[in-house]
Amino acid sequence: MLFDDERIHSLSDLIHAVDSRRGPRWRLPIWYRGSTNSEHELVPSLGRGPFGIKNERALINMFKQNAVQFVEYRPQSQWEWLFLARHHAVPTRLLDWTESPLIGLYFATHSIGNGKKNDRKDGALWLLLPTKLNAEAGIRPADSRDLPIFEDNGDQLQNYLPTKLASEQTTNLTPAAGIAVRQSKRMQAQHSVFTVTHRDQTPIENIGKRMHVGRFIIPASAKARIRRQLEAVKIDDLTVFPELDNAARIVGRRYDE
Repeated sequence: MLFDDERIHSLSDLIHAVDSRRGPRWRLPIWYRGSTNSEHELVPSLGRGPFGIKNERALINMFKQNAVQFVEYRPQSQWEWLFLARHHAVPTRLLDWTESPLIGLYFATHSIGNGKKNDRKDGALWLLLPTKLNAEAGIRPADSRDLPIFEDNGDQLQNYLPTKLASEQTTNLTPAAGIAVRQSKRMQAQHSVFTVTHRDQTPIENIGKRMHVGRFIIPASAKARIRRQLEAVKIDDLTVFPELDNAARIVGRRYDE
């Protein structure tokens, strides 16, 4: 990996660790992904079972069947449907990343739906060099810092489209990274970026020579402190999930303290 597991005990530890990686070697884009359990691999939900690639189109179609009435903006492409489905817990080949280390740290210390579920386990804040991952997949733009965009007519990620996988049964590509149109407030708030797998669901940390990925360890004993520090700088439920229900929860929580 890019570096040995460095332990983060506080917000200041993270800031120092991120700042120390701003030299010439780190001028490429850096993405972050938080996990409350350091034992979890970088595998998307469709690759964890009981689902598989064969179920992808059926899952998306069932989601489409009922989702349209609840969205202000109807997705216009296969990728847009996948992003919407992913943000509402439908199993997909997408793995969420963020361009913000603070948002990544939030997800390393908050179990969604059950904020303290993994508090007895060490968490992880993964770092990814997305252009290095793309090089493993044979995606090499003219400028080494550039990233492809998830669009149905985009040539660099065409082979990862659901319809392409369904019609072409032999190709097996490694995961790729790309940016996307941030069509929702949630995607914008989370500074969302994505990786997508193909047929093979090998964890991203095990691809190639593994020089595209590293991680910080968030000790279980530090999680409560880090949550308080994140709230102090307004990285909270409402910041990350800018929705009406969270606006209400923030009001009530102030009087519970």
